[in-house]
Amino acid sequence: MSQAFARPIEIAATLLMFLLLAGTSLTGCNGRNRAPDPTSRGVRNLVLSTSLNAIRSAMLPEVASDETGMTADAMLRCGYPEFRFRTWARMREESEEIARVVSELEERTKDLDLRLENVRIESKEEDLRRVVCRAQLLLGNGNTMDIRYLAQYTEDGRLYVQVELLD
Repeated sequence: MSQAFARPIEIAATLLMFLLLAGTSLTGCNGRNRAPDPTSRGVRNLVLSTSLNAIRSAMLPEVASDETGMTADAMLRCGYPEFRFRTWARMREESEEIARVVSELEERTKDLDLRLENVRIESKEEDLRRVVCRAQLLLGNGNTMDIRYLAQYTEDGRLYVQVELLD
């Protein structure tokens, strides 16, 4: 594993996604009036997608340094964007170096085959339509990574997920 995983990493990588109540009902007829089911397909998919972006963001400084020959600090001083994978991915058309770094990160993580295992509810607040869980990410190579995630419905009924990578 990358050195980036040696220290606690908190990455608030978030995604918003519309969930069609008919297609991916989370908790029955009144699903949006309750906290999301942390093991539902919709929540799991968002957690896995957000986790992949968080892992890529954690690896980004090291990969960018390898590809550019500059330290992470030097890159920031020279005007490179902050080390968030989604930001770099959106900017890949603006710079050949950024495109090379993003491609390398995608290549290194293409076989991760993430799976969510051992989901445990830490807290559930029905009135806020929010649930906080701990879980393990099972990586394709057999390693695991602990995470904490929050899943919550927004006022307009969309699902919001936030993931924190733990040691």
